[in-house]
Amino acid sequence: EFGWQALAQIVGGDRADQSASALLAAARLGVEARFSALEETTPAPVAKTWKDVPLPAAVQMAESLAFGQWDDVLASRAPSNDANAAWFALARAEALARLGRRDDAEAANFDAWKAIRRQHGTGENAPGFFSGSSAGEGVDLTPWANVKRTEDWAGGQNNNLSSLEEMSEQPGGYRFHPRDFILLAGKSLRLTGGRMLPRSTGWIPLNRPAREAAFLVAACYVDVSEHLQDHCIGSLFLLRKGGRGAVRIPLIYGRNVWDWWTPSSGYIKEAPDEAVAWTGDNPNATYHRHKLKLYRIQWEAGPGEAPVVALSIASHVRRPAPMLMAAEVVR
Repeated sequence: EFGWQALAQIVGGDRADQSASALLAAARLGVEARFSALEETTPAPVAKTWKDVPLPAAVQMAESLAFGQWDDVLASRAPSNDANAAWFALARAEALARLGRRDDAEAANFDAWKAIRRQHGTGENAPGFFSGSSAGEGVDLTPWANVKRTEDWAGGQNNNLSSLEEMSEQPGGYRFHPRDFILLAGKSLRLTGGRMLPRSTGWIPLNRPAREAAFLVAACYVDVSEHLQDHCIGSLFLLRKGGRGAVRIPLIYGRNVWDWWTPSSGYIKEAPDEAVAWTGDNPNATYHRHKLKLYRIQWEAGPGEAPVVALSIASHVRRPAPMLMAAEVVR
Protein backbone atom coordinates (compact mmCIF):
# COMPACT_ATOMS: atom_id res chain seq x y z
CA GLU A 1 0.00 0.00 0.00
CA PHE A 2 1.16 3.54 -0.65
CA GLY A 3 -0.10 7.03 0.06
CA TRP A 4 -0.93 9.72 -2.46
CA GLN A 5 1.52 12.18 -0.92
CA ALA A 6 4.33 9.62 -1.03
CA LEU A 7 3.61 9.07 -4.71
CA ALA A 8 4.02 12.78 -5.33
CA GLN A 9 7.64 12.56 -4.25
CA ILE A 10 8.52 10.06 -6.99
CA VAL A 11 8.90 12.79 -9.59
CA GLY A 12 10.60 15.55 -7.58
CA GLY A 13 12.73 18.31 -9.09
CA ASP A 14 11.60 21.70 -10.39
CA ARG A 15 8.63 20.13 -12.15
CA ALA A 16 7.38 18.45 -8.99
CA ASP A 17 4.13 20.40 -8.69
CA GLN A 18 2.85 19.75 -12.21
CA SER A 19 4.20 16.22 -12.38
CA ALA A 20 2.84 15.32 -8.97
CA SER A 21 -0.62 16.53 -9.98
CA ALA A 22 -0.59 14.25 -13.01
CA LEU A 23 0.86 11.40 -10.97
CA LEU A 24 -1.73 11.71 -8.22
CA ALA A 25 -4.56 11.94 -10.74
CA ALA A 26 -3.81 8.57 -12.33
CA ALA A 27 -2.79 6.94 -9.06
CA ARG A 28 -6.08 7.93 -7.46
CA LEU A 29 -7.93 6.50 -10.44
CA GLY A 30 -6.33 3.15 -9.80
CA VAL A 31 -6.50 3.25 -6.02
CA GLU A 32 -10.12 4.35 -5.84
CA ALA A 33 -11.34 2.38 -8.87
CA ARG A 34 -13.08 5.53 -10.05
CA PHE A 35 -13.41 7.24 -13.40
CA SER A 36 -12.06 10.61 -12.31
CA ALA A 37 -10.13 11.91 -9.34
CA LEU A 38 -11.69 15.33 -9.78
CA GLU A 39 -15.04 13.80 -8.88
CA GLU A 40 -13.80 13.56 -5.28
CA THR A 41 -15.54 10.25 -4.87
CA THR A 42 -15.44 8.35 -1.61
CA PRO A 43 -12.23 6.26 -1.49
CA ALA A 44 -12.65 2.55 -2.06
CA PRO A 45 -10.44 -0.18 -0.57
CA VAL A 46 -7.03 -0.39 -2.22
CA ALA A 47 -6.94 -3.02 -4.96
CA LYS A 48 -3.90 -4.49 -6.69
CA THR A 49 -5.45 -4.09 -10.12
CA TRP A 50 -8.42 -2.42 -11.72
CA LYS A 51 -9.81 -3.33 -15.13
CA ASP A 52 -6.79 -5.63 -15.45
CA VAL A 53 -4.48 -2.60 -15.25
CA PRO A 54 -1.86 -2.97 -12.47
CA LEU A 55 -1.59 0.02 -10.15
CA PRO A 56 2.07 0.57 -11.08
CA ALA A 57 0.82 1.17 -14.64
CA ALA A 58 -1.31 4.06 -13.39
CA VAL A 59 1.76 5.55 -11.74
CA GLN A 60 3.84 5.07 -14.89
CA MET A 61 1.13 6.58 -17.09
CA ALA A 62 1.00 9.78 -15.07
CA GLU A 63 4.76 10.04 -14.65
CA SER A 64 5.33 9.54 -18.38
CA LEU A 65 2.61 12.02 -19.28
CA ALA A 66 4.26 14.64 -17.07
CA PHE A 67 7.46 14.20 -19.07
CA GLY A 68 5.72 14.20 -22.46
CA GLN A 69 6.17 10.49 -23.14
CA TRP A 70 2.52 9.40 -23.13
CA ASP A 71 2.51 7.95 -26.65
CA ASP A 72 5.33 5.56 -25.72
CA VAL A 73 3.39 4.32 -22.71
CA LEU A 74 0.18 3.92 -24.68
CA ALA A 75 2.01 1.93 -27.35
CA SER A 76 3.59 -0.40 -24.81
CA ARG A 77 0.39 -0.87 -22.81
CA ALA A 78 -2.26 -1.04 -25.52
CA PRO A 79 -5.73 -1.37 -23.95
CA SER A 80 -6.96 -4.96 -24.17
CA ASN A 81 -10.64 -4.01 -24.60
CA ASP A 82 -12.93 -1.02 -24.97
CA ALA A 83 -13.58 -0.74 -21.23
CA ASN A 84 -9.83 -0.41 -20.68
CA ALA A 85 -9.60 2.02 -23.60
CA ALA A 86 -12.20 4.28 -21.98
CA TRP A 87 -10.35 4.08 -18.68
CA PHE A 88 -7.01 4.94 -20.31
CA ALA A 89 -8.55 7.91 -22.15
CA LEU A 90 -10.26 9.28 -19.04
CA ALA A 91 -7.10 8.78 -17.00
CA ARG A 92 -5.18 10.72 -19.60
CA ALA A 93 -7.82 13.46 -19.72
CA GLU A 94 -7.62 13.76 -15.94
CA ALA A 95 -3.88 14.21 -15.90
CA LEU A 96 -3.93 16.59 -18.88
CA ALA A 97 -6.56 18.74 -17.21
CA ARG A 98 -4.41 18.96 -14.09
CA LEU A 99 -1.50 20.10 -16.24
CA GLY A 100 -3.67 22.84 -17.74
CA ARG A 101 -3.69 21.28 -21.23
CA ARG A 102 -7.41 21.78 -21.87
CA ASP A 103 -7.50 21.02 -25.60
CA ASP A 104 -5.59 17.77 -25.13
CA ALA A 105 -7.83 16.81 -22.21
CA GLU A 106 -10.95 17.39 -24.30
CA ALA A 107 -9.52 15.30 -27.13
CA ALA A 108 -9.00 12.51 -24.59
CA ASN A 109 -12.60 12.91 -23.40
CA PHE A 110 -13.74 12.50 -27.00
CA ASP A 111 -11.64 9.33 -27.31
CA ALA A 112 -13.23 8.05 -24.10
CA TRP A 113 -16.72 8.72 -25.45
CA LYS A 114 -15.91 6.71 -28.59
CA ALA A 115 -14.55 3.84 -26.49
CA ILE A 116 -17.68 3.86 -24.33
CA ARG A 117 -19.86 3.66 -27.44
CA ARG A 118 -17.82 0.73 -28.75
CA GLN A 119 -18.02 -0.94 -25.35
CA HIS A 120 -21.82 -0.62 -25.49
CA GLY A 121 -21.90 -2.18 -28.94
CA THR A 122 -22.88 1.01 -30.72
CA GLY A 123 -20.98 3.15 -33.18
CA GLU A 124 -20.20 6.80 -33.55
CA ASN A 125 -22.51 9.23 -35.28
CA ALA A 126 -22.17 12.71 -36.67
CA PRO A 127 -24.13 15.31 -34.71
CA GLY A 128 -26.32 16.07 -37.70
CA PHE A 129 -27.82 19.33 -38.88
CA PHE A 130 -29.15 22.04 -36.63
CA SER A 131 -32.91 22.35 -36.56
CA GLY A 132 -32.80 26.10 -36.97
CA SER A 133 -35.15 26.59 -34.04
CA SER A 134 -34.48 29.47 -31.73
CA ALA A 135 -33.13 29.19 -28.21
CA GLY A 136 -35.95 28.77 -25.73
CA GLU A 137 -37.69 25.95 -27.58
CA GLY A 138 -35.45 23.28 -26.13
CA VAL A 139 -33.22 20.62 -27.66
CA ASP A 140 -35.11 17.88 -29.48
CA LEU A 141 -34.49 14.65 -27.53
CA THR A 142 -37.26 12.79 -29.38
CA PRO A 143 -35.06 10.54 -31.56
CA TRP A 144 -33.31 9.29 -28.40
CA ALA A 145 -36.19 9.30 -25.90
CA ASN A 146 -37.21 5.86 -24.65
CA VAL A 147 -39.72 6.64 -21.87
CA LYS A 148 -42.93 8.66 -22.18
CA ARG A 149 -43.86 11.14 -19.47
CA THR A 150 -47.24 9.43 -19.06
CA GLU A 151 -45.79 5.91 -18.95
CA ASP A 152 -45.72 3.93 -15.67
CA TRP A 153 -42.16 2.81 -15.04
CA ALA A 154 -39.54 2.17 -12.34
CA GLY A 155 -41.84 1.45 -9.44
CA GLY A 156 -45.24 0.36 -10.64
CA GLN A 157 -48.72 1.67 -11.33
CA ASN A 158 -49.21 5.44 -11.44
CA ASN A 159 -45.49 6.04 -11.05
CA ASN A 160 -44.89 8.49 -13.90
CA LEU A 161 -44.25 12.12 -14.75
CA SER A 162 -47.69 13.03 -16.09
CA SER A 163 -47.69 16.10 -13.86
CA LEU A 164 -44.58 17.41 -15.60
CA GLU A 165 -46.24 19.82 -18.02
CA GLU A 166 -45.64 23.39 -16.98
CA MET A 167 -42.31 24.52 -15.58
CA SER A 168 -41.50 27.83 -13.94
CA GLU A 169 -38.91 30.16 -15.41
CA GLN A 170 -35.37 29.10 -14.52
CA PRO A 171 -32.51 31.35 -13.39
CA GLY A 172 -31.29 33.06 -16.56
CA GLY A 173 -34.78 33.60 -17.97
CA TYR A 174 -35.29 30.34 -19.87
CA ARG A 175 -37.74 27.46 -19.43
CA PHE A 176 -37.24 23.75 -19.87
CA HIS A 177 -39.59 22.09 -22.35
CA PRO A 178 -39.69 18.43 -21.24
CA ARG A 179 -41.44 15.86 -23.38
CA ASP A 180 -40.53 12.18 -23.49
CA PHE A 181 -37.15 11.52 -21.94
CA ILE A 182 -33.99 9.40 -21.86
CA LEU A 183 -33.54 6.74 -19.17
CA LEU A 184 -30.28 4.80 -19.22
CA ALA A 185 -29.50 1.43 -17.69
CA GLY A 186 -28.18 1.17 -14.15
CA LYS A 187 -26.74 -1.59 -12.01
CA SER A 188 -30.10 -3.19 -11.24
CA LEU A 189 -32.31 -1.41 -13.75
CA ARG A 190 -31.87 -2.87 -17.24
CA LEU A 191 -35.50 -3.09 -18.43
CA THR A 192 -38.60 -0.92 -18.40
CA GLY A 193 -41.91 -1.91 -20.00
CA GLY A 194 -40.21 -5.07 -21.28
CA ARG A 195 -37.64 -3.00 -23.23
CA MET A 196 -33.89 -3.02 -22.79
CA LEU A 197 -32.55 0.32 -21.60
CA PRO A 198 -29.59 1.80 -23.50
CA ARG A 199 -26.32 2.55 -21.76
CA SER A 200 -25.47 5.65 -23.79
CA THR A 201 -26.69 7.85 -26.63
CA GLY A 202 -25.06 9.10 -29.79
CA TRP A 203 -24.55 12.80 -30.43
CA ILE A 204 -27.76 14.78 -30.06
CA PRO A 205 -27.58 18.10 -31.96
CA LEU A 206 -28.26 21.31 -30.08
CA ASN A 207 -30.39 24.08 -31.53
CA ARG A 208 -27.29 26.06 -32.37
CA PRO A 209 -23.66 26.38 -31.25
CA ALA A 210 -23.99 27.08 -27.53
CA ARG A 211 -21.80 28.93 -25.09
CA GLU A 212 -24.23 28.23 -22.26
CA ALA A 213 -26.60 25.31 -21.83
CA ALA A 214 -28.75 23.75 -19.12
CA PHE A 215 -29.86 20.18 -18.53
CA LEU A 216 -32.81 18.74 -16.62
CA VAL A 217 -31.64 15.54 -14.94
CA ALA A 218 -32.47 13.04 -12.21
CA ALA A 219 -31.62 9.51 -11.08
CA CYS A 220 -33.73 6.50 -10.22
CA TYR A 221 -33.74 2.98 -8.78
CA VAL A 222 -31.72 3.54 -5.63
CA ASP A 223 -30.77 0.86 -3.12
CA VAL A 224 -31.78 2.46 0.18
CA SER A 225 -29.26 0.41 2.18
CA GLU A 226 -26.21 1.47 0.14
CA HIS A 227 -24.10 4.54 0.85
CA LEU A 228 -24.22 6.21 -2.56
CA GLN A 229 -23.04 9.74 -1.74
CA ASP A 230 -20.44 10.91 -4.30
CA HIS A 231 -20.78 7.88 -6.58
CA CYS A 232 -20.32 8.86 -10.23
CA ILE A 233 -23.27 7.29 -12.07
CA GLY A 234 -22.68 8.64 -15.57
CA SER A 235 -21.34 11.42 -17.77
CA LEU A 236 -22.71 14.19 -19.93
CA PHE A 237 -20.45 14.83 -22.93
CA LEU A 238 -20.66 18.10 -24.89
CA LEU A 239 -19.07 18.10 -28.34
CA ARG A 240 -16.97 21.16 -29.14
CA LYS A 241 -17.53 22.96 -32.41
CA GLY A 242 -15.04 21.44 -34.83
CA GLY A 243 -15.66 17.91 -33.55
CA ARG A 244 -12.21 17.26 -32.11
CA GLY A 245 -12.88 17.49 -28.40
CA ALA A 246 -15.54 17.10 -25.77
CA VAL A 247 -16.37 18.61 -22.41
CA ARG A 248 -17.26 16.02 -19.78
CA ILE A 249 -19.67 16.73 -16.91
CA PRO A 250 -19.59 13.84 -14.41
CA LEU A 251 -23.00 13.01 -12.93
CA ILE A 252 -22.30 12.53 -9.23
CA TYR A 253 -25.05 11.28 -6.96
CA GLY A 254 -25.55 13.63 -4.05
CA ARG A 255 -23.58 16.44 -5.74
CA ASN A 256 -25.29 17.44 -9.00
CA VAL A 257 -27.91 14.72 -9.45
CA TRP A 258 -30.36 13.15 -6.98
CA ASP A 259 -33.22 10.65 -7.00
CA TRP A 260 -36.48 11.83 -8.56
CA TRP A 261 -38.29 10.64 -5.41
CA THR A 262 -37.50 12.83 -2.43
CA PRO A 263 -36.49 12.54 0.35
CA SER A 264 -33.73 10.73 -1.50
CA SER A 265 -32.34 7.35 -0.50
CA GLY A 266 -28.80 6.06 -0.40
CA TYR A 267 -27.53 8.10 2.57
CA ILE A 268 -26.88 11.28 0.63
CA LYS A 269 -27.07 15.01 1.21
CA GLU A 270 -30.35 16.37 -0.14
CA ALA A 271 -30.28 18.73 -3.11
CA PRO A 272 -29.95 22.45 -2.31
CA ASP A 273 -32.82 24.65 -3.44
CA GLU A 274 -30.75 26.22 -6.22
CA ALA A 275 -30.29 22.81 -7.87
CA VAL A 276 -34.02 21.98 -7.96
CA ALA A 277 -35.74 22.89 -11.23
CA TRP A 278 -39.16 21.30 -10.64
CA THR A 279 -41.22 19.80 -7.82
CA GLY A 280 -44.34 17.67 -8.34
CA ASP A 281 -46.08 14.45 -7.35
CA ASN A 282 -47.80 11.31 -8.58
CA PRO A 283 -50.16 8.88 -6.79
CA ASN A 284 -47.50 6.23 -6.23
CA ALA A 285 -44.98 8.62 -4.69
CA THR A 286 -47.66 10.31 -2.59
CA TYR A 287 -48.75 6.92 -1.19
CA HIS A 288 -45.17 6.34 -0.03
CA ARG A 289 -44.94 9.91 1.37
CA HIS A 290 -42.53 11.15 -1.26
CA LYS A 291 -42.47 14.16 -3.58
CA LEU A 292 -40.99 14.32 -7.07
CA LYS A 293 -38.07 16.56 -7.96
CA LEU A 294 -35.97 17.16 -11.06
CA TYR A 295 -32.64 18.94 -11.05
CA ARG A 296 -30.81 21.53 -13.11
CA ILE A 297 -27.20 21.39 -14.30
CA GLN A 298 -25.85 24.50 -16.03
CA TRP A 299 -22.70 24.75 -18.13
CA GLU A 300 -20.95 27.79 -19.55
CA ALA A 301 -17.94 28.04 -21.87
CA GLY A 302 -14.93 29.84 -20.45
CA PRO A 303 -13.33 32.89 -22.03
CA GLY A 304 -11.88 32.03 -25.43
CA GLU A 305 -13.36 28.52 -25.47
CA ALA A 306 -15.25 27.21 -28.49
CA PRO A 307 -19.01 26.67 -28.19
CA VAL A 308 -20.52 23.18 -28.08
CA VAL A 309 -22.79 21.78 -30.78
CA ALA A 310 -24.09 18.44 -29.50
CA LEU A 311 -24.59 16.42 -26.34
CA SER A 312 -24.46 12.78 -25.34
CA ILE A 313 -25.20 11.00 -22.07
CA ALA A 314 -23.59 7.75 -20.89
CA SER A 315 -24.31 5.54 -17.90
CA HIS A 316 -21.51 4.04 -15.83
CA VAL A 317 -23.96 1.22 -15.11
CA ARG A 318 -23.95 1.71 -11.38
CA ARG A 319 -26.76 2.37 -8.98
CA PRO A 320 -28.74 4.58 -9.44
CA ALA A 321 -29.51 5.03 -13.17
CA PRO A 322 -29.19 8.46 -14.84
CA MET A 323 -32.09 10.25 -16.59
CA LEU A 324 -32.03 13.21 -19.01
CA MET A 325 -35.42 14.93 -19.17
CA ALA A 326 -34.62 18.04 -21.21
CA ALA A 327 -31.79 20.21 -22.53
CA GLU A 328 -31.84 23.90 -23.29
CA VAL A 329 -29.53 26.20 -25.22
CA VAL A 330 -29.41 29.32 -23.08
CA ARG A 331 -27.13 31.35 -25.37
